[in-house]
Amino acid sequence: MFYLGIDQHAHQITISLRDESGDIVQARQVSTRPERLECE
Repeated sequence: MFYLGIDQHAHQITISLRDESGDIVQARQVSTRPERLECE
């Protein structure tokens, strides 16, 4: 089982995926500023 944590702030969102033992599997920070977003 995995646990997903999402922490939302004014200028970024932090995402952390952890396994059952609490070890970080993957962590990312995503900007919420329109000028920093890349659109396809």
